[in-house]
Amino acid sequence: MAQFYPDVVSPLADPVISAIFANVEVAGKAADSLIRRILATDGETIGKILNVTPQYTHEDPFARGCRVDIDVEYTKQTEAIVEVQVYPDSAILQRNLLSFSHKVINKSRKGDSHQQMAARMPKIISINLLAYPARKDNSELVQPFKILYTKSPQVVAIPNFSGYNIQLPAVLDMPPDFEDGLYCWCYTLYAAHIQGKTIEEVLQMQPQLKAFLDEDEGYKQFCDRFDYFSATPEERDRFISWQLGAMRQEGMFMAAEERGIEIGLARGLEQGLERGLERGLEQGAIATATRMLSRGYSIEDIIFATELPAEIILSLKITP
Repeated sequence: MAQFYPDVVSPLADPVISAIFANVEVAGKAADSLIRRILATDGETIGKILNVTPQYTHEDPFARGCRVDIDVEYTKQTEAIVEVQVYPDSAILQRNLLSFSHKVINKSRKGDSHQQMAARMPKIISINLLAYPARKDNSELVQPFKILYTKSPQVVAIPNFSGYNIQLPAVLDMPPDFEDGLYCWCYTLYAAHIQGKTIEEVLQMQPQLKAFLDEDEGYKQFCDRFDYFSATPEERDRFISWQLGAMRQEGMFMAAEERGIEIGLARGLEQGLERGLERGLEQGAIATATRMLSRGYSIEDIIFATELPAEIILSLKITP
């Protein structure tokens, strides 16, 4: 398969987030800047960030986004779990709660009294950076969520857990406010993500961002790292190959299961699986072409990437 490169790898892509939010030496200035601004919208504060650890817990770039675990110095131990989701995930809040429950269980000991358990329980903050609206009936940029008593008055039932959904698309519908650091962060992330631009291009589009760049070390660290990363062909090649491989494998397995079993029962399992795998490769290539069309790639790039005939790709382009 011929190689192709996008102009820029999205700042929300897993390897980019990992490169930006993993810096033990300075404890992640970018993470520190962004997280503090998010928490400030709800009056929350954190201590010094001690460690930033990206988590590679998935093999499919489309199944879920990147996760970053952040240890924070606090009166009690605090952990911030940042998830970056590019594709809609209806189960993200459930996963936030499950992550919280695992942290609590790991801190508990058999025979603990209530007071002992409470003393060991960490404070968990879940932050979800979403490239889609989490709640279509709500257009706010930041959506805090807690575990509440449902009867009036509604008060926080578990103070050790809190979460924040950041609906990045909302930034485009808001009145521009480049005096607000969080707005600058979200505008940069989302504009570069949906328009396929480098940070330098985004800064040229919005010169007001340069003042924020000069005053915020974390934002500058993010800009420097992202532009360096996006200009590295080897990293882009690795990420795109991962994406294409996942697309093709998904189509291959799906077709092998659907067609291979059906044909195998009639003509023998080996022949059925072979035909199923062939059909799966074709379906995977079509899925790849469809995704690339939706992201604005040229017909020539798609032919190189998928090895599909031009007429098939053109038929996908005109299909409603």
